[in-house]
Amino acid sequence: MQEESKRMNIPVVATRGIVLFPNQEILIEVGRPKSINAIEEAEKFFNGHVVLVSQKDVLVDDPLVDELYEVGTLVHIKSVKQKQGFLRVTFSGLQRAKIDTLNEDSQMLFASVTLLEDEMGDKDEEEALIRSINREIKNAMSFDRASRAGGQSVNIPREFWDNFLLQSMAPTKLADQFAQHFPLPLESKQTLLETLNVNTRIEIILSEIQREKTLSDIESDINERVKGRVEENQREYYLREKMRAIREELGDV
Repeated sequence: MQEESKRMNIPVVATRGIVLFPNQEILIEVGRPKSINAIEEAEKFFNGHVVLVSQKDVLVDDPLVDELYEVGTLVHIKSVKQKQGFLRVTFSGLQRAKIDTLNEDSQMLFASVTLLEDEMGDKDEEEALIRSINREIKNAMSFDRASRAGGQSVNIPREFWDNFLLQSMAPTKLADQFAQHFPLPLESKQTLLETLNVNTRIEIILSEIQREKTLSDIESDINERVKGRVEENQREYYLREKMRAIREELGDV
């Protein structure tokens, strides 16, 4: 891609608590006037292209320039369904985009952006990282089966893990698909969006899988301790009530 083709001026849609990654799709209900105007502008004059960028505070209704992240995603508007008072829009992620300047007025957000390219790392390291991810996924699935048998569970749907084991995909797509669907805080997803080096992205993902496993272990330990206390309290209550019944029978009460 030539340098000049990496830059473009394009409408912007600010999202609340949502990050869309390249090669992924998402359905969003768009209701704010500026966002609706940006969608309509994109369909009329920009071949259905717009940049999605997440706002830092989901409670802000009309975010200013410094209340938006600097990196978003160039997307294609796949479908739009008109509803009463809002649009139901399916977006398809294309490429990371850095917002260089953002113009805001009463009608919509409009930005000058630079499209960002993935940075490929060492091939051997990449292969080792992918093997590590597959191993961690299998370990997580085994842990999940054992946890379910004990009444606990990792907070990740089984279908999520199955998709990764059954599919063979390029490292860039693997990292972005994982980032899209893994239950991460907004800040963590944004960090992954802003990380251009693919191997670094996979390292972050590995740490998130391991963190989720650690949290699940801690949660399981806490639940076991709570369960033990409840059972002990129930035993004590049962014994007290039993002694009370015996005393009543003997006329001590």
